[in-house]
Amino acid sequence: MIRSLARLSFVLTAFLVLDASIGCAGATRDATSGALQGRILAGKSVEAAASLSVAIDAWVCAPDGETRDPSLLIGPERGLANVVVQIDVPGAPPAQADDDAPEFLIDQKGCVFAPHVSVVAPGQTLRVKNSDKVLHNFRTITKHNRAINKAQIGGKEDAFVFKTPEIIRAACDVHYWMSAVVVVKPHDFVAVTDESGRFSIEGLAVGSYDASLWHERLGTRKAAVTVSDEGGLLEVTWEKTEPVDTPAATPQ
Repeated sequence: MIRSLARLSFVLTAFLVLDASIGCAGATRDATSGALQGRILAGKSVEAAASLSVAIDAWVCAPDGETRDPSLLIGPERGLANVVVQIDVPGAPPAQADDDAPEFLIDQKGCVFAPHVSVVAPGQTLRVKNSDKVLHNFRTITKHNRAINKAQIGGKEDAFVFKTPEIIRAACDVHYWMSAVVVVKPHDFVAVTDESGRFSIEGLAVGSYDASLWHERLGTRKAAVTVSDEGGLLEVTWEKTEPVDTPAATPQ
């Protein structure tokens, strides 16, 4: 069971062009290295999503009538935000929350979910808070976990726990533009890029690995990476071959 869970990978939902990656074969896995550092960049064929119109509760949500679309954000120097990076590690134990695991918070503030993409372990408490003075609801679309649809008045906070690894979409039905992604990770070698496109993963042993990259609008890609005693580096420029709007992928 441990081995099968460790081999969970994100479903390939689109065929994109991988512009650059770093990797080689033949390294041993008998030592723990430094951190794997990486950066995912948006290629010239990728454009940031246009702003979304706000026609409900604009006095709280967006006084100027629009808000940015978090589903495809490009930051400084073309950094691609909200890419889920999973390192495929044979034999890795499944992620699980222990007694000291911190709770993770998603805040509904300004009528957006922040952060847009969350990564939690199975069994880890996910708290969802409404910091706005309007009604929200937190509704999930799941395949392997219990679906949630919870109304939240201003100031309310609720706690949820997901038990099975998968990528879950979340939305607020009151405010049609609000969306989020919750990644219930299969093991601990998973991270999400920030608005500069950067990520870091600790604890990998020396060796060569495949990395699975998932983005909610661009699909899924593979990349090779090598980790040495000093750590590793993964740099990818992500191009797209055609417009896609992929559903959330689930590990299998």
